[in-house]
Order: sequence, then structure tokens, then C-alpha cells
Amino acid sequence: MPVALMYLSGPNRGRVEVFGSGTIRIGTDPANDFVVDPGLYPTVTPSGAEIRPEGDGFRLIDVGGAGLWVNGRKVSDAFLAPGDSLQFGSGGPQFRFRTCRDLEECKTLRIIVADSRAIARAEQAPPLVSASLFVKFLVRDLIRNASRGARLTVAAVLLLSVALAVSIPVALYTGYRAGDETRRAVSALSVGLAEERISREGLAARLEAERERIGRQQKTVAGLQAERDRLRGALRQTERRMRLLEAEGRAGERLIAQWAGGVALVQGALSLLDPQGRPIRYQGLDANGHPLRDPAGRPLMSPSGEGPAATVPFSGTAFLVRRDGLFLTNRHVIWPWQDDESLAGALAAGYTPQVTRLRAFLPGIRAAVPLTVVAVSDEADLALVRGDLGRARPPVLTLDRAGRGLVPGRPVMLLGYPTGLEALIARADPATVQRLMAADIPDEYALADRLAALGLIRPATTRGYLADVQRHQVTYDALTTGGGSGGPVLSTDGKVVAINYAVLRQFAGGSFGIPAQLAASLLDGAKSTR
Repeated sequence: MPVALMYLSGPNRGRVEVFGSGTIRIGTDPANDFVVDPGLYPTVTPSGAEIRPEGDGFRLIDVGGAGLWVNGRKVSDAFLAPGDSLQFGSGGPQFRFRTCRDLEECKTLRIIVADSRAIARAEQAPPLVSASLFVKFLVRDLIRNASRGARLTVAAVLLLSVALAVSIPVALYTGYRAGDETRRAVSALSVGLAEERISREGLAARLEAERERIGRQQKTVAGLQAERDRLRGALRQTERRMRLLEAEGRAGERLIAQWAGGVALVQGALSLLDPQGRPIRYQGLDANGHPLRDPAGRPLMSPSGEGPAATVPFSGTAFLVRRDGLFLTNRHVIWPWQDDESLAGALAAGYTPQVTRLRAFLPGIRAAVPLTVVAVSDEADLALVRGDLGRARPPVLTLDRAGRGLVPGRPVMLLGYPTGLEALIARADPATVQRLMAADIPDEYALADRLAALGLIRPATTRGYLADVQRHQVTYDALTTGGGSGGPVLSTDGKVVAINYAVLRQFAGGSFGIPAQLAASLLDGAKSTR
């Protein structure tokens, strides 16, 4: 996907540079993709920074060591979101980051307004000067770079304003002309009576015709007034839609910053016991400590094996709902055998599933938090687990108990850990991935510990809209997959309206959640540990 950088400072402020979808090298060296003038910005190094594509997004990395700032916060590397403000080096140039398929997509009306405001703020000038800069760059971008939709919107607003400005004088002038013509006609009739002595019948007919004409003129004036009122209403609706679009764009950034720290990766291990209560074990281990395998590559296991107990790893998502370490998730996340078709044969043969390990990883906490099951719902796919958070204070998410946010068509945001560890590794920088692959990490559990120690446990976020609301479930088009079960579905006001529990794999727009009201009774019945 192409990338656009817009100058927010310096003599080129307002200018947009568009790049391809590869790595973008930034610095004073002429060999860079984006060359910074060393005379204007002496603090920028020859190889200052790189913007690299990673997965579906882009990552900003400090290469030269001069320092980077994203939205006013100093970082060494960071994932970028459309609309982020960037600064290279202390006192260096400032830019606005965008992603788009072409330049026209980068210049919708909402983006033009946001960019013009960012340029005015970057100057740190008095309010009157900032307002002047905002208007200057807004008008220039509308003329040069506005998309067809943005130009049509502005043209509509201008036409509405012109119509309002013209309709009132036209109505007043028309009324004045009507009255003036009436006075002239009456005068003419009076002169005619005096000079020509016309009949009373003729005079009455002419007066009636004049009354009809005056009535038509009055209807015209009333119509113009009604049109003026209609145009005023349309203008108010347009302004309201623009405010809603701007607020929706800010909501995603606010929700991630406020609530992502309370969304946990759940990791567990499942073993099977035979009818005599013996766990299934590996037949043995080879010289490298790996399970012995048959010619087809499958591990050799049996209840009489001499190796360690065989376990099946599983993962999902949970989120903090009470300060005492209480998490809400799905029942099938902590009891994974209910949805695992590969275990159906063993369960039918009399084997009993047993969870041997259950723990959570939270952003900002660099060690696993052991979990215990508190309550499991018999009516809905919901469960409560508890972990000891120690002195950590991750954010506690609030349920929308009244269901006011469950309105079809409203935007929602889904947080979770789809694909488990795989997505976390895919989002890491290449150097970290190489170090992990080179390290001797024996299993998924040790890999999760290593990712937590490196601070790489962060939930993925997708956005969508509520499509259908029923008493037992809601439907939305925010994308997810296996591992995202148990994740919170947030409304724009930050409340949990549903708990994600299923996805229609044949259709990308079909994700399903359990309404938050169904979790309220389960949560109220759980005792506090305080």
C-alpha cells in the first residue's frame, strides 16, 4: 500500500510526498528515498530513520540515533497509524503519516481538515495567526488535492450558503416589486376612471385580476422562505455528519490507548486421562529431548509410555473486569475440548480431558499470571477466571449492562489475540524474529515467556459495524479468527457491548459475540477476593 508524508513544518509545509509500498529510508544522505535538507535541519543524521512495511501496517525505526517523536512522544521504534504526527530529530522536520492507494484517497475532506489543523498547530503561533494558516492551507488543499467527494461536499456547502444569501434579498425584492406594481396599477385605474369613465364591471374585473396576481406573488415569496428553511436544515445536517466522522476517527486511537492494557492472552495445556486415570505419555524421547515418532512423523504416545505426559496447547483471549484480578472469557477457551473435533474420538473412547496449565499474559506485565477457574456459565459460552496481578494496575473494562450500545449500524472495535503466538511473532521486527528462531526454545510455553519478557504481548485491533442484534448474540464485521475468542467488543464510548466467541470462516464479514448483559449475572455472582 502506498505511503504519503505531508510536511507540517518548514518552507515546504503542506506539500505531500507519496512513496511505494517498500521500505522508506529517511535522512540527509542523498541516497535516501526521502532526503532532508541538512542546512535547515542539522540535527537529522545521514541515515535518520526507516519506515518499514510489517504485515498490514508500517513500523517506524530510529536508525541514526538522533531520536524520533510520534504524536509528541519520543520513541525508538513504533507501529504507525494513519494520521500520526512524526518528527525526525530534536528540532527536526515534522510530517503527517498516511497510507493510501493513491494521492486522491489521501485527500478526502476529513483528511484535508485534519492536515490543515496539524500544520497550524505545528507553527505554535498566536491563535489569530494559527487560524489564518489553517484557512490558507485548507483552501489550497481543497483547490489542489481534494478528492471528488471532498470537492462535492464543499461545493454543496458553498451552494447552500449562496442560496441562503440570495433567497432572502430575492424574496424582499419580489415583494417590493409586487407592491410597487400594485400601486402603479391602482393609480392607472383611477386615472382611467377619471379620464375614460370605464364601467364598473370592467374596473371590478381588472381589480380581481390584480388580486390574483398579488396572491401568486405572495405564494412565490412563501415558497422561497420554505426553501430557505430547507437549505438551512441541510446545512446543519452536513455539519453534524462532518463532526461525527471526525469523532469516529479519533475514537479508535483513544480506545486502544485506554483499554488494550486490560486485554490478556490466555495460554493453556490440555492432557488426556485413560479410563484408569492414567495420563497419556510419550513413549520416549530421542537424544535431543524430542518425542519419538512413527514413520509418518506422528509422536508415539500411550498411557504406559515412559516419557513425559503429552499435552495439547491452546490459546484464547480474556479481559479484566474487576480490580481483584477477575477476567471474563469464553467457556470454550478454558475447556477447549468442547470445540476440538480432533479430540472427539478419544473422548468417545472414554478418555477424560484435564487442563494442566492455565495462565494469562497482559501488555506491560513481563511474566505470566497463573489463572484459576472461578465460574462457568451453563446458559452462555462464558467463564470467569482469576489471576494474582500483584502490584500491577492494568485497566478494568466496563460492561454495557443496559445494552444501550447495541444498535445496528454503530461502529465497534474488537481487541484480541487471533492466531495466538503466530500473530505476535509476525508483528515483531525482523531482528527480534531472527533472535527468537536462533534461540533454543523448546515449546510454545517457553516462547510465550520470551515474548512477554521482550514486551511483545499486545492485542490486535480490528474495526467494524454492528450488523444484527439479538437477545442471545450480536453480529459484526470486525475481522478475527481462532485465538480471538473471549475478546471484548467495544463501543465508541469504551464500554464492552459483547464478548467475541465465534466467526463464520466462509465469510469474512461474519463475527459473532455474546451480549454483555448475559455476562452481568455471572460477574455479579462471583465473590471478590478483597
